[in-house]
Amino acid sequence: MKMHQGLIKELVKERCKERGLSLSRLAMEIGVNPTYLLFVLHGRNISRPLVRKVAEYLGYSELPAVYEEYLEYLRERRRKLKEIARLLEEEAEGAAGTPSARRWQDGKRKVNS
Repeated sequence: MKMHQGLIKELVKERCKERGLSLSRLAMEIGVNPTYLLFVLHGRNISRPLVRKVAEYLGYSELPAVYEEYLEYLRERRRKLKEIARLLEEEAEGAAGTPSARRWQDGKRKVNS
């Protein structure tokens, strides 16, 4: 299954739709704050117990396994973004020593004086 941000939310939303429920109503039915439920379904917060509760309520036994795959996808995505940020930072640090960068810095110092 191809992962993407919001995948779990869409899967749960589809199951809710089949039962005539909204995500807000599902949250009320299982006794959680709707905003917290959305944070968990989007991967902003991690709560395996809540996902198991949702799976049980909706009769969706595959959901916890899909959630684990989703969490791994998010971890890998965050790792890649950190690596890109590190590379960009290194590139920016290297560019700071070039003649054009030094002229810009010198010019900035003169303006601020």
